[in-house]
Amino acid sequence: MKNLLTKYPTATLTSTGHSLGGGLSLFTALELAIAFPSKLSFTYNFGCLRIGNGGFVKFLKEKVQSIYRVVHNKDPVPHLPPYDFGYIHPSNEIFYNEDFTNYTICNDSG
Repeated sequence: MKNLLTKYPTATLTSTGHSLGGGLSLFTALELAIAFPSKLSFTYNFGCLRIGNGGFVKFLKEKVQSIYRVVHNKDPVPHLPPYDFGYIHPSNEIFYNEDFTNYTICNDSG
Protein backbone atom coordinates (compact mmCIF):
# COMPACT_ATOMS: atom_id res chain seq x y z
CA MET A 1 0.00 0.00 0.00
CA LYS A 2 2.83 2.38 0.83
CA ASN A 3 4.29 1.92 -2.67
CA LEU A 4 0.92 2.58 -4.31
CA LEU A 5 0.29 5.69 -2.23
CA THR A 6 3.75 6.96 -3.12
CA LYS A 7 3.00 6.38 -6.81
CA TYR A 8 -0.48 7.96 -6.51
CA PRO A 9 -0.12 10.64 -3.79
CA THR A 10 -3.61 12.12 -4.25
CA ALA A 11 -5.38 8.76 -3.89
CA THR A 12 -7.67 8.05 -0.97
CA LEU A 13 -8.68 4.69 0.48
CA THR A 14 -12.15 3.19 0.91
CA SER A 15 -12.88 -0.03 2.76
CA THR A 16 -15.98 -2.12 2.00
CA GLY A 17 -17.42 -5.56 2.55
CA HIS A 18 -20.55 -7.66 2.90
CA SER A 19 -21.61 -9.85 5.84
CA LEU A 20 -18.48 -11.37 7.41
CA GLY A 21 -16.45 -9.40 4.85
CA GLY A 22 -18.02 -6.26 6.30
CA GLY A 23 -16.60 -7.11 9.69
CA LEU A 24 -13.21 -7.84 8.17
CA SER A 25 -13.30 -4.54 6.29
CA LEU A 26 -13.71 -2.68 9.60
CA PHE A 27 -10.53 -4.31 10.90
CA THR A 28 -8.85 -3.41 7.59
CA ALA A 29 -10.08 0.19 7.87
CA LEU A 30 -8.64 0.40 11.37
CA GLU A 31 -5.25 -0.86 10.18
CA LEU A 32 -5.28 1.55 7.23
CA ALA A 33 -6.31 4.49 9.43
CA ILE A 34 -3.43 3.78 11.80
CA ALA A 35 -0.87 3.25 9.02
CA PHE A 36 -2.09 6.05 6.70
CA PRO A 37 -4.19 8.43 8.84
CA SER A 38 -4.81 11.04 6.15
CA LYS A 39 -5.71 8.60 3.36
CA LEU A 40 -8.75 6.62 4.58
CA SER A 41 -11.87 8.41 3.40
CA PHE A 42 -14.86 6.08 3.93
CA THR A 43 -15.86 2.63 5.11
CA TYR A 44 -19.06 1.14 3.70
CA ASN A 45 -20.43 -2.19 4.89
CA PHE A 46 -23.47 -4.18 3.84
CA GLY A 47 -25.10 -6.56 6.32
CA CYS A 48 -22.11 -6.38 8.66
CA LEU A 49 -22.03 -8.40 11.85
CA ARG A 50 -21.06 -6.94 15.22
CA ILE A 51 -17.29 -7.07 15.70
CA GLY A 52 -16.47 -5.86 19.19
CA ASN A 53 -17.45 -4.45 22.55
CA GLY A 54 -17.98 -0.80 23.47
CA GLY A 55 -14.29 -0.14 24.12
CA PHE A 56 -13.26 -1.51 20.76
CA VAL A 57 -16.00 0.40 18.91
CA LYS A 58 -14.96 3.63 20.67
CA PHE A 59 -11.34 3.08 19.59
CA LEU A 60 -12.46 2.24 16.03
CA LYS A 61 -14.54 5.43 15.78
CA GLU A 62 -11.62 7.53 17.06
CA LYS A 63 -9.45 6.22 14.22
CA VAL A 64 -12.01 5.71 11.42
CA GLN A 65 -14.22 8.77 11.04
CA SER A 66 -16.65 7.79 8.26
CA ILE A 67 -18.30 4.40 8.84
CA TYR A 68 -21.58 3.59 7.10
CA ARG A 69 -23.44 0.30 7.61
CA VAL A 70 -26.21 -0.55 5.15
CA VAL A 71 -28.74 -2.98 6.65
CA HIS A 72 -31.90 -4.64 5.34
CA ASN A 73 -34.66 -5.22 7.89
CA LYS A 74 -34.84 -9.02 7.29
CA ASP A 75 -31.08 -9.68 7.38
CA PRO A 76 -30.18 -11.77 10.47
CA VAL A 77 -26.39 -11.24 10.23
CA PRO A 78 -26.30 -7.69 11.71
CA HIS A 79 -27.80 -9.17 14.90
CA LEU A 80 -24.83 -11.50 15.41
CA PRO A 81 -23.08 -12.05 17.76
CA PRO A 82 -25.91 -11.21 20.14
CA TYR A 83 -26.00 -7.81 21.81
CA ASP A 84 -26.34 -9.66 25.15
CA PHE A 85 -22.80 -11.00 24.64
CA GLY A 86 -21.45 -7.43 24.76
CA TYR A 87 -21.03 -6.87 21.02
CA ILE A 88 -22.20 -3.58 19.49
CA HIS A 89 -22.09 -1.83 16.11
CA PRO A 90 -20.34 1.40 15.24
CA SER A 91 -22.63 4.10 13.85
CA ASN A 92 -23.94 5.15 11.25
CA GLU A 93 -26.58 2.71 10.06
CA ILE A 94 -28.61 3.10 6.89
CA PHE A 95 -31.62 0.87 7.59
CA TYR A 96 -33.74 -0.20 4.58
CA ASN A 97 -37.31 -1.42 4.85
CA GLU A 98 -38.46 -4.78 3.47
CA ASP A 99 -38.96 -3.73 -0.16
CA PHE A 100 -36.11 -1.17 -0.27
CA THR A 101 -38.52 1.72 -0.83
CA ASN A 102 -37.52 3.66 2.27
CA TYR A 103 -34.52 4.01 4.55
CA THR A 104 -33.66 5.60 7.87
CA ILE A 105 -30.22 6.87 8.84
CA CYS A 106 -29.48 5.99 12.47
CA ASN A 107 -26.62 7.41 14.52
CA ASP A 108 -25.24 5.98 17.75
CA SER A 109 -27.55 7.94 20.06
CA GLY A 110 -29.52 4.77 20.84
